[in-house]
Amino acid sequence: MTRTRTLGDVLPIAAIEPDGLMVTSEATYVRLLECQDVLHPRAGGASHREALRDRLSRLAARLPSGQGLQVIVEAEPVEPDTALERDWNEIRAATSSVDADRRMAMERLGYALEQTLRRSAPAVDAARLRWTIAIRHAPTELRQRIARPSRRNARVLPLRAHERAAAESARLADSLAADLTAAGCRVEALDAQGALTALARCIDPTTAGTDHRPARVLATADPIDALRHRHDTLRSIAGDVELQVRRDWMHRAVGDHHEVEAVLHLAGPPAETSVWWLLALLEVPPPWRLAVHVTATDRVAQRRRYRLRHKRLWADLRRRERDGKLISEEAYEQEREAAEIDAELRTSGASGLYDVSAYQAIRRPADEAEDLAELVRLLGREFESYTDARLYQGRFLVEDSWVSTLPLAADRLGATRRFAQRNVADCLPLWSTSASSEAGVPLGYAVPGNTLERIDLFDPRYRTHVAVVTGASGSGKTVAVNMLLARNVSRGATGYIVDRSSSEDEDGSRRHAGHYEQLVALVPGARIIHYGAGARDAILCPWDTPDVANVPAAKVEFLVALHTLLIGDPSSSGPALAGLERTLLTRGIQTVYARCARSGELPRERLLYEELRRLAREQAADELDGDASVASELRRLAERLHPYIDDGPLAWLADRETTIERGAPLVLFDLAGLPDALAGPVILALVDFIDRDVARRRAQHLAGHSRDTGPWAGRAFVAIDEAWKPLLTPAAGAWLNEWARRTRHLACALLVISQHLADFANAQGRALLRNSVLRLIFHTAHDELAEARDALGLEDEDLEEIAALETRKGEYSTCLLDSEAHGRATVRIFLSDIEYWACSADPERDQPIRELALAESDGDAWRAMRLLCDPAWHQARAEELGEAA
Repeated sequence: MTRTRTLGDVLPIAAIEPDGLMVTSEATYVRLLECQDVLHPRAGGASHREALRDRLSRLAARLPSGQGLQVIVEAEPVEPDTALERDWNEIRAATSSVDADRRMAMERLGYALEQTLRRSAPAVDAARLRWTIAIRHAPTELRQRIARPSRRNARVLPLRAHERAAAESARLADSLAADLTAAGCRVEALDAQGALTALARCIDPTTAGTDHRPARVLATADPIDALRHRHDTLRSIAGDVELQVRRDWMHRAVGDHHEVEAVLHLAGPPAETSVWWLLALLEVPPPWRLAVHVTATDRVAQRRRYRLRHKRLWADLRRRERDGKLISEEAYEQEREAAEIDAELRTSGASGLYDVSAYQAIRRPADEAEDLAELVRLLGREFESYTDARLYQGRFLVEDSWVSTLPLAADRLGATRRFAQRNVADCLPLWSTSASSEAGVPLGYAVPGNTLERIDLFDPRYRTHVAVVTGASGSGKTVAVNMLLARNVSRGATGYIVDRSSSEDEDGSRRHAGHYEQLVALVPGARIIHYGAGARDAILCPWDTPDVANVPAAKVEFLVALHTLLIGDPSSSGPALAGLERTLLTRGIQTVYARCARSGELPRERLLYEELRRLAREQAADELDGDASVASELRRLAERLHPYIDDGPLAWLADRETTIERGAPLVLFDLAGLPDALAGPVILALVDFIDRDVARRRAQHLAGHSRDTGPWAGRAFVAIDEAWKPLLTPAAGAWLNEWARRTRHLACALLVISQHLADFANAQGRALLRNSVLRLIFHTAHDELAEARDALGLEDEDLEEIAALETRKGEYSTCLLDSEAHGRATVRIFLSDIEYWACSADPERDQPIRELALAESDGDAWRAMRLLCDPAWHQARAEELGEAA
């Protein structure tokens, strides 16, 4: 059975005005809201979800009797060309100001990302979701004036009645938009252009991007003019589309492009509702469209009806009990349900009952009609097994079901089920399992949902730029950090990495690469600086400052914190200095800079020793105000500096001139071999150096003297891996946390990487975690998470999920993405060949193969990458190893 239909036959739209008001053939007034952000049920625990449900219930209670709203969720496949359009624009902008070698490397990293997306998006059925809300105002006055119009004749509405109804619909839309915003949904009212585009996406996706211009205020009583306006509107939406209504689906043809669309509808209520009960419908492979209609009933009439219904059922049960008749469990259940609804309607004046209908349209190419039929059958069976709610496949009901999925709030089929106030919030699919930023670099795909998740370290909604990455050894955190850095480096990111993971040969003749060397080797101009206890590639003096005559207080505080680590007395919380010692040390630091401002000397540790001794002599010689105990304390402080001055074994820490060259796009500080006692001071000095370098670059950018372009112009990052325990002492941690809070003003992103959350189990560590706005948590033992649970804001359900996260080496890793601004999501991360070999650093699985490729490529990282991505090369090496064995 096939019927050919036109849009005029099936589309119940009569007119559209420039402000987006759509008037339907049934004399209803419809306005559309586009959701730019929806609710995130995973952003907190059960109490958070209950609060969101309560807000949505109050939203539904705002609907007057007979009025309604429709929530439409649209899913389209992630097309790599479209998804990466912004990425490539940013890469091109960033490469326009760099040299040829670096440009080639950045573009290659961009192609690596594209390879990953082209392979992974189809494999996981990645979806791009869009939410639209249609608000329906049905004026009783107008609906009583006209009978249901035919689909080919024009009916006239009185102008005053129309204007009054239009104003009432605008007030209703504004009220609901305000409630949605208060609940956490960011919405935007659509004008005529946006409304017609939303309709076109559903009717003919091939024309969704065209310009629609037929909107005007239709103030005429001429039926010919009205019909002409409607005809122009329909042609603007999808003028060339051909519709055929068949038994099981709608067939659509635009030129040589043919598609079929099957529509299912809810045919039975669920056993119970929650925010997740519609989730199975959101996991269908795209493209699809889910539409849920909610209509408020007459609260007074329903209250009276259910009061009488409860009384009737109660009396019937008591009579049957008295007569000794057999009573089924269903009868008692009906009476209990009626009692609950009656009590709910009595106790809350805003409570009511709602007519709810749900439709899902699934679209496929015409040559996949058999696969679509099988998908519909399986979906109906699985959905019923999860929820006890039945889905009808829409046989012989296709036209009315299809119209009910369009963003017109027109429930043509009317397949409604009645839901109470406490359940209606669960029926509004304004929930998302995504935690993605709008911009930034791709991370992976949300599970469930399969949406492409992005991370933007400089998201304007973040209060700082601090991100935490944690997970057990082998969980995939280092690969993920390398991936994020590589994808940002392709956009022009510059920054610094502090790592302690490299190792030496048994004889110490050469070093084996650590976690990040393979990425740094791919960036022309990048530097690796080994900064160990025995051998160093460079010297860094922590006394450096741009102007010794104008030293900021933060610099003095940094040097006090540094010296606390160097010469502080041991305590349970780490090295510490007494109050008088800190005061005298501060005074000594200030006198060093004052001396250098007069003499032109370079500030260094030897000068601090001399100034402390001078202050001690002055204190001892002052007969009026001198204090022998203060002089003694000054001398003791000076004596503690002996290892760090002149020929002392640690003089390289603070008594030598800096030799680190500036200007490298990426610098890796390798601290392997540095003991914990020195790691804290060294890293603190590195962070101070980085702080000054970042501030210098930022100032150049703001002054217009920088050549950098692209999204990372004037920005930088710092990644510190597995070096936090010695830093989080009271003195160093306080300064570091203050610096972390300033990252927003510095335009510098700080990545905190650790596999031991126990390192943060003190006041300074917890403060650093609280300063973080973005967390990537890979598989971690429950006892590790317990150490930082409160600081991370994790719930019991989060701990259980993190403990169950799965990583398969060489295939994918999984993490919990916890965003302060965008909620939480479980994300699965895939890498293509190029990105895998640029990011993975497994010492047993990957490093030997990489070293073999580098040996055959004379140390050229990109030539080695070509070999590593060649299956034939791997096969040849495997055969050689087999023959040798």
